[in-house]
Amino acid sequence: MNRRIFALALAATAFACKEQPRRNADGSPALSYAAQDSLLKMKDSVIADKTRQLSEQSSIIGDAATSARLINDIDKDLANVRLKTSKKATVSNAAETEANASSKLETIQAKVGVLIARLNASEARVRKLRNDQLAHAKVDSQQIAQLAEYERSIQDMKATVERQQTEIASLTQRVDSLTGANTVLIARTNEMSAREDSVFFAVGSEKELINKGLIKKEGGTKLMFGRGKTIVAARHLEPAQFQTISKLKDLTISLPNPDKTYRIVTRQDMHFAEPQDPKKGMVKGALKISDPNAFWGGSKYLILVEQ
Repeated sequence: MNRRIFALALAATAFACKEQPRRNADGSPALSYAAQDSLLKMKDSVIADKTRQLSEQSSIIGDAATSARLINDIDKDLANVRLKTSKKATVSNAAETEANASSKLETIQAKVGVLIARLNASEARVRKLRNDQLAHAKVDSQQIAQLAEYERSIQDMKATVERQQTEIASLTQRVDSLTGANTVLIARTNEMSAREDSVFFAVGSEKELINKGLIKKEGGTKLMFGRGKTIVAARHLEPAQFQTISKLKDLTISLPNPDKTYRIVTRQDMHFAEPQDPKKGMVKGALKISDPNAFWGGSKYLILVEQ
């Protein structure tokens, strides 16, 4: 009997607990365990979203700082190229300047490509964050304004990149012009150097050289039947009548007949050569020049008359 009464009491207690809702200490209805679990999950989701958004914003700020530094680096590089290409080119530095400027511009263009890709990625990330915010029932206006500011900053940086690309194109054109100018400059310099280095000599008998108009006889009198006349170089000499040699390279001039003696009738300084008779300007076998600039200083035409 007692067992039966105890069982009925337990059943009544369980029924009462099932039917009567749980209450808080102040008497207000308490949430069910399922409702509490749902709220906890919602809270965790909100925290996770906020954490993700903060992480995205932090990443965007980091990207913006990196992009700004890259823009500054590109501006410095462009200023360096501007300085180099604005200097007057000389034969010694024109080719080097051209090569350095071309290489630098290629490097700058590669940096610009990286920068554009970074800005496009940042812009897409900001746009996604803004769209996610607008999709929520409760919009965070402060964060929307912050994202709009990010977008404006990205657009400003893109405008700067466009300006840099325009300058790269202009500098590339300038380098191309420098290349053309360098080619002309080198050609002119080579021509001038060749002309400066070119000297002319002729050798032959007195009769041959007179017939060519390279030498003539001056002085003497008719009463002495032409005696006392001196052989001198003609006043007007043309390079086409001579053999062309290099002043700096051809320091030994071989003479046609090693058994003959030749006399120099032009105005070379014989102190810087090795003739057999410096006073009379006589040479045999070969004429050896010790100082070409000094030797050819008096005349770039050398005439040797066979004796």
